[in-house]
Amino acid sequence: MTYLKPEDSHVLLCDWEGRLNWSSKAAFYEAYGDLAWNYVSPDDRDVYRGLFSRVATLKEEHHLDVDCIYGGRYRAWMWPLQWPGTAVCVLAMRIPEEMRRLTARELECLQHLSSGLTVGQLALALDVSNSTVHTLLRRARIKLKLRNIEELLSFSARYCYPRRGLAAAALVRGRESSSSKPAEVES
Repeated sequence: MTYLKPEDSHVLLCDWEGRLNWSSKAAFYEAYGDLAWNYVSPDDRDVYRGLFSRVATLKEEHHLDVDCIYGGRYRAWMWPLQWPGTAVCVLAMRIPEEMRRLTARELECLQHLSSGLTVGQLALALDVSNSTVHTLLRRARIKLKLRNIEELLSFSARYCYPRRGLAAAALVRGRESSSSKPAEVES
């Protein structure tokens, strides 16, 4: 498992058009005035631009995973700001290359794990047996080259936190505590 360095994350401040005003990364100092999405791969540009627009105009928070044109995959969180001349803050953190080896099911398991679910709760959330959960966790740990479950838990908390927050975990905990009747969700 390759561990990430502080330079593998950075903060960008952009105006409402997407132009870079400030960066915590020296490599972007000469890019001030450039559009932030010019540094994402062409395959990810439209999605990035669309979410950026929603953050700047509708004041929504968003995040996505994108490939950088300089190499590496990054998770980018975007928040609206109320500063004059600065509309969006972007926090970008490099995602370890080993994550590409995970299956969708292993990644889903790690996302639930990062919410603090137990093996039994993971089994409920994934609609599988406890044994299958152990298998998914073991395979993910091997693919990520982690030595033990503690490292896997730490990794999942850092890189796999669910995109939808703790709503899934709350639903599973609710189902588990009221085994006689299903949990009701208010809309």
